[in-house]
Amino acid sequence: MHSETSTDHNATLVATTPTLTPEEELQIYIKNLSSWQGQNDSATVNSHPYQYLIVPTKICKLNGAVSDPFLLIVVKSYVSNIGHREAIRATWGKDLPPSVRLVFILGYLDFMKSYIAIESRRYKDIIQEDFFDVYRNNTVKTIMGFNWAVTNCKESQYTFFVDDDYIVNIPKLLTYIKSHQKKNKGVGLYAGYMWEKAYPKRSHVSKWYVPYEDYPCKFWPKYVGGGSMMISMDVASAMKEAFPFIKPIFIDDVYIGIVAATLGVKVQMEGKFSPDYKPDKIGLLYSTHGVESSSALMHDWEMVKSKIKK
Repeated sequence: MHSETSTDHNATLVATTPTLTPEEELQIYIKNLSSWQGQNDSATVNSHPYQYLIVPTKICKLNGAVSDPFLLIVVKSYVSNIGHREAIRATWGKDLPPSVRLVFILGYLDFMKSYIAIESRRYKDIIQEDFFDVYRNNTVKTIMGFNWAVTNCKESQYTFFVDDDYIVNIPKLLTYIKSHQKKNKGVGLYAGYMWEKAYPKRSHVSKWYVPYEDYPCKFWPKYVGGGSMMISMDVASAMKEAFPFIKPIFIDDVYIGIVAATLGVKVQMEGKFSPDYKPDKIGLLYSTHGVESSSALMHDWEMVKSKIKK
């Protein structure tokens, strides 16, 4: 993803009082954001008016599976990245244990319609809504993933959001969350590579430009890089309920960080969700970011798959 991040806004702007530290400013902003909680008359500021075009089958009980998976992997993929998805199905996403299932979430582009229909019929692992699949709709796509996971996989314990340019070490990932489940009863987890004191980009030429009107604080709250984040289903469910009341920002990982801060969910730093590409270290990592192409994933996987202990 990116080390420059974003947040969301639904509350009264923080007063620009020189006596406030950036930390105090952020605390006030988050406190104002959380004011919707417990109010029956809270206004919706983040509607999600999109319709499903394609949904998977036999992933969770509500769509034909015998049971819900312990871990649901949600791969965020650009609609035209067919090669990336094929490579994942042939490498780290192949032969998953029965407790793990995988879906891909996509937006819509008209010229890809027939190709996605064929792909969906073949694999039955695609979730697609009718919003345009462009960068500034990343938060829309992430919200779609949360909505589907929470609604359809109620008995799952964890969901793992990952971009389609990652390699994932499934056995090590399962060891990690099973340890969390044992220590924390499977609740309260929002973990990944944490960014702290990242700040909004105020230059109009930046890809991540966010004006003061949309976010008035100097720093974003702590957040997990959205390319690889592990969330327990109780946290995912609470976030789903909060989304309508917290105005979105197009930078999805920052938005999730804002929602987490609003709900009082602690961000857990875990460096083994690597934001850098270290395929040679995959035996020690949960995930590694930066696969350049589908052919590179296939090539690198052949070199490193022996490092992953079943």
